[in-house]
Amino acid sequence: MVDRYAVIGSKSAVEASLSPKVHALFAQQTDQQIEYASIPATLENFPDIIKQVIASGMRGVNITSPFKEAAYEIANIHDRFSLRSQVANTLDFKHGNVKSYATDGQGLVSDLKDKRVELDEKKVLILGAGGVTSAIVHSLLESKVRKIVIASNNISRGLKVGRTDLTKKTVFNFYHLLEPGFDIIINTRLPRADTGVPKDFPKEVLRGAFCYDINYTKDLPFFDLAVKYGRAVSDGLGMLVHQAAESFYIWRKVMPETQPVINYLTKQREF
Repeated sequence: MVDRYAVIGSKSAVEASLSPKVHALFAQQTDQQIEYASIPATLENFPDIIKQVIASGMRGVNITSPFKEAAYEIANIHDRFSLRSQVANTLDFKHGNVKSYATDGQGLVSDLKDKRVELDEKKVLILGAGGVTSAIVHSLLESKVRKIVIASNNISRGLKVGRTDLTKKTVFNFYHLLEPGFDIIINTRLPRADTGVPKDFPKEVLRGAFCYDINYTKDLPFFDLAVKYGRAVSDGLGMLVHQAAESFYIWRKVMPETQPVINYLTKQREF
């Protein structure tokens, strides 16, 4: 019997997701027999959809925007990154349990290392305070960054993420109060024209920094701005593939090679 998996998110998020393609490439590479689907959900029916996929015999799911916090709440067992961040992008269904994992941070750090971006003792700025920010903070802290500033105009979300950091290296700030001096700047905000770059974000903050946009679709306002002002810039395709590899290993106990998949997807893109 072929094992089944899926990505669950909002309609727009799953339509844009490359996760089905990535996992198909991993399965082909490792000779694993799986099927991987896309399932749109709403905040209202997300819990019911999780119950339905479990009842159907599905082995696990990836979770994308905007359900990563809800996925954490559904699980009854958590890995250390999910427990610290209280978000989940991977659920594994075994032995009647739902175990949550947060692999976004591992994916980001792996991609930064691939790009030879030094993290030790670096000052990092993260734009946005959503579920991805919660997930990546602790992986960055384990990589021994010196300080993380979370910038958002949503005070409650920004402070919530900061409170999960027991090392007290994470602080909150408003966009308009930011000043230059960051080694790495990571954008976690969605790439819509009205939200891709905050209107009150001072562009000079980008100068001298390695800029990373976790998004990987066309038309990335932050990416385009960083090309003009930053020291170097990358989108999040590598992060996507690396975090997916972690999920694939959780489910299949086989770690796929990421670089061939990154290379293939890079060639397939139209930009």
